[in-house]
Amino acid sequence: MPGVVLVDSSAYAPSTPLFAEALREHGRRSGTEVSVVDEADYLPKVLARIRGRIGRLAGVNQARALNASLLRQVASQRPQLVIVVKGNGIAPSTLKEIRESGSFLANFMTDDPFNRLACSDELRRGLPIYHAIFSPRRDVMNEITEAGCELVRYLPFAYHPTVHFEELNPPEEWRADVSFIGG
Repeated sequence: MPGVVLVDSSAYAPSTPLFAEALREHGRRSGTEVSVVDEADYLPKVLARIRGRIGRLAGVNQARALNASLLRQVASQRPQLVIVVKGNGIAPSTLKEIRESGSFLANFMTDDPFNRLACSDELRRGLPIYHAIFSPRRDVMNEITEAGCELVRYLPFAYHPTVHFEELNPPEEWRADVSFIGG
């Protein structure tokens, strides 16, 4: 069965690998081959946070390795779908090669791609190459469309109860029909 390649980062665990975990579980249930290219293996969090010329130069070799690894994975697996989460380190030339291979290329754009503090120029140049971009930010959807993406859709953030909320069973004295919280 045609597979899926996910490009994501585990650098901000425990919240970031959840997409990969859910996709792997889907793959197990459906028999779909799922592989993950983890940006954190190539672009350490510290490099992602360094700004300016030094940060860009330090990350060049790591970004090349990330792009080469992704292309090798796509060439060997020949997936039907490649999903990139944000993708600051993915070169437009890599995206073009993936698209030309016949894979459907989608992006879950977690940040505003036009915010220069959060996203790279390379990421913005890659926007029109994707077949589809999904964003939890309605305010940038028109701009992404104007940047040349074929299909732009709203997809809200989700949560995993065991990571984002600890479900509590409060003591009886804390229970009430109405509660006021704040100052």
